[in-house]
Amino acid sequence: ARTRVDLVYSFPNENSASVCRRAGLKPLGKQIGYARILDDRHPRVQRRLGLIRPLAKPLLGFSLRIAEYVRSLLLAPRVNCEPCTFDHPAIDAIWACRPAQFLLGERSATMLNWRYGQAISGDWNICLAVTAQGQALGVLVWRLHNGTARIGDFFSICPSAHTASMLNAFCRLARKSGAHSVTLQFFGASEVAHQITLAGLRPMGESLQVMLGSMPPDAPELADPERWYLTEFDNDAD
Repeated sequence: ARTRVDLVYSFPNENSASVCRRAGLKPLGKQIGYARILDDRHPRVQRRLGLIRPLAKPLLGFSLRIAEYVRSLLLAPRVNCEPCTFDHPAIDAIWACRPAQFLLGERSATMLNWRYGQAISGDWNICLAVTAQGQALGVLVWRLHNGTARIGDFFSICPSAHTASMLNAFCRLARKSGAHSVTLQFFGASEVAHQITLAGLRPMGESLQVMLGSMPPDAPELADPERWYLTEFDNDAD
């Protein structure tokens, strides 16, 4: 790989991490799993509420909606998530505005369609984060499985500023689509990770090691996790 490509990275499991180290790969960090509960249908909530669930359900639902409404008021820019198709022209427009400071896998419409839009990949959906003025600021790929809206990829023209608002808007769409929770994975810039938590998603104890095998000799800054932006999009294990 070092003779053919500029960058080599890996998501080894616990058993293969030591083998990767012996092969020369170095730990870069961990891709963290995040989750947000949307309503009382989540299995963990049902177990904890137990017999008092009929009494606690209205209060819990009200509290979750209030928290979401407050985030909508505080987070900027104000956006809504609107379903679209994998060939929507706004996808390439968003990709064309990508920030230069992050190491990014290509997220053109062609690439997202290849990665998620084919039938073999599963029932993936795609939506745009759109302002009240009709400007598309971000794109998000997801699918519903057993009541959980699993986000395969999320990206915006300014991840350091738009991610929280986009994810909070997506949670509204996910609830309307029947989801009781939302999950995603991310490794990279701390400012983006902070945006994820501002949207109400919390680390859920699941993580994948990220290891770096090689990189261009004239770009040592790529060893800095703050330059990275990895989601499930960058791991084709699914």
